[in-house]
Amino acid sequence: MKPYMKPYMKPFKVKVPATVSNIGPGYDVLGFAVDLFLTIEVKPGDGKCSDRKFSMEGTASGISDEDNALSAAFSGEITEAGGKYPPVDITAKSEIPLKMGLGSSAAARVGGIIAAAKITGNKKDSSYIARQATLLEGHPDNAVPATVGGLTVSNFTGEEELYFNKHRIETDLKVVLGIPDIRVDTNKARGALPANIDFSDAVYSNIRSCLLLSALISGRKDLIRNSVKDRMHQPYRKKFIPGFDAIVEKTYEAGALGTAISGSGPAIISFAERKNAQKTARAIMKVWESKGVSARYMVKSMIDTGAEIYE
Repeated sequence: MKPYMKPYMKPFKVKVPATVSNIGPGYDVLGFAVDLFLTIEVKPGDGKCSDRKFSMEGTASGISDEDNALSAAFSGEITEAGGKYPPVDITAKSEIPLKMGLGSSAAARVGGIIAAAKITGNKKDSSYIARQATLLEGHPDNAVPATVGGLTVSNFTGEEELYFNKHRIETDLKVVLGIPDIRVDTNKARGALPANIDFSDAVYSNIRSCLLLSALISGRKDLIRNSVKDRMHQPYRKKFIPGFDAIVEKTYEAGALGTAISGSGPAIISFAERKNAQKTARAIMKVWESKGVSARYMVKSMIDTGAEIYE
């Protein structure tokens, strides 16, 4: 009888971007990728078949075992593929702030699905990866741009079908991220939304989501300020973000082109030209300082690349 030989696996990395969803009026529909990343390193491990060890570094170290979206997505995909794979050591290193409305859970789920598919030798296209991540997320506006990059429009139907379209980003705009040292649970943020909204409010937001998409695709910077307004979710979620109205006012005084809640918050996003980006960031910080809120900021860019594998 031949001795058991562990199957050989080459080390690889999966890199997944952070994402900004909603962008004001595009509730559960619009999203884009930014140059802030979760990197998952997978190496051959010791032990028996199907053994795995997870290590979390950077902001990923704040993920508890009970709330490990990466591990759960990995395990689900492994089960889907039959449950057997070589022993592996998996290290997740993340720059993405947790639970801030910057797609940390979507990045983890996309990365976990891709890593598992690679380990088991099952090639999966972007539509499959985005759909599986969306099933776990419950909405597609972070999962899709995390998978494919760019500016995306997506629709997840009641029949669990996912439709999306990616637009290349042709803009030099900077994305200023204001990140307060507060926590807003996503379920709490969703729970703050009304069960029904007025028809005129729906029309108001629908118009602006279309206008925003058009403005970002065509580079019409003059349209962004009006188009990031909405009546679907921001009026209800801004109560969780100290000084939100003042931040909007002060960022516009600093030259920002549009300011909104990133995802469900509490992070703030402002579009700004490069020359006004730092001034816009300081305006956000000054308001939070006046409110006694500890915070930090990042100046980032929208990117066309989504999740990638490196060997």
